[in-house]
Amino acid sequence: MKNQKEKPVSGIDEQLQKEILDVITTIAQGIKNPTPYQFATYNGQRKTIGDVFNGNYNKDQITLRLVVIDSLYSTNARYSYFSIDEIAEEIWKLGNTEKCAQDYFYSLATEFKDDNGLFSKHYGSRKNLEEGSMMKSLLSKYAYYSLLKDKANYPLGFPIYDRLAKSSFRTVCKKLGLKISMPDDPRIVDYVSRMNDLRKVLFGNDALFDGLQQFDVLDAYLWRMGKFEDGNLSLLIGKDDYNKFVTNLNLKLAALNGFDEKVVKECAKANTNPFKGLSNEKYLNKLLEHWRSIRKA
Repeated sequence: MKNQKEKPVSGIDEQLQKEILDVITTIAQGIKNPTPYQFATYNGQRKTIGDVFNGNYNKDQITLRLVVIDSLYSTNARYSYFSIDEIAEEIWKLGNTEKCAQDYFYSLATEFKDDNGLFSKHYGSRKNLEEGSMMKSLLSKYAYYSLLKDKANYPLGFPIYDRLAKSSFRTVCKKLGLKISMPDDPRIVDYVSRMNDLRKVLFGNDALFDGLQQFDVLDAYLWRMGKFEDGNLSLLIGKDDYNKFVTNLNLKLAALNGFDEKVVKECAKANTNPFKGLSNEKYLNKLLEHWRSIRKA
């Protein structure tokens, strides 16, 4: 079921709201039918992580899930010694069935409650025995994939705590005319609450969006816009197409100093098509055109 695109919120840029929903619909189609985008690295990683969220539920499986997420997303849990085991133990304490953890994560996503302090605890320790990090990013990704398994009971899903999403959030809210702030290092409850505010503005209800969880597609949209702004598009393209992409930009592979900034500068030029000849050229160009529009906020 598609959400109500004709329910504008008073005071916002309604045309941009429709444009964003149109782009999100395109992204949603790519998530549901990844075959045309099979060479994008992100799609393969998403499937790999999804696979380890199937099967038996026990502490060893929780540990495996965390290890895979940390490796593929580079959340750097390894810099806090023993952190993975401690996080797995805390998730397991939520209950010996997957539903116990899922219900906990969903209450955070919908009611902004972290009653057990799962996201505010420090896990592991440093080399010098200083306490480790809070691991908000890793935990949010675990929650995201856990709820992704059951769209019927958890139709909103869980928003991933991500640097790129935070940055894009500010840009999108400013362009829409929304006065929703995002702290530099928000608590998880504040981060989720603000993402929920934007979600409600864009989608207008609590149903699935085009058959997908709303936080899933909102995260996918914000993350992609952040990737463009960062000039780091390899996960969206795949190896063969990435080589064509760099060639199209006429940038030397060896010129690593300031490379990402050069990519952003070249992509921002209205008269360039850096995705010419790529396997998903039309899809990427739609994202590119939209990014060029919103970055002028």
